[in-house]
Amino acid sequence: MLKQRITELERQNGELHTHRSTLEESLEKAHKALETQQQQTRDSEHWQEQLWQRMASLQAQLADLPSTLASSSDDTPETKKPSR
Repeated sequence: MLKQRITELERQNGELHTHRSTLEESLEKAHKALETQQQQTRDSEHWQEQLWQRMASLQAQLADLPSTLASSSDDTPETKKPSR
């Protein structure tokens, strides 16, 4: 009777070890997936920040375009080909 109980407990202990190993593997995979997702989020935020900076630069250039065109046309004489 005692031997059977010990055998049963050893079997259950083996199953628990197997289950624990499976859970540890799943936890490790979840941690890696979370790290990957966090890195992708950081990369995306960095890319978005660069995009916003570029858009602001282009907006400023666009806003300055009329004055830039006016000053460049004042500085250089127009060279037109004679019409035939």
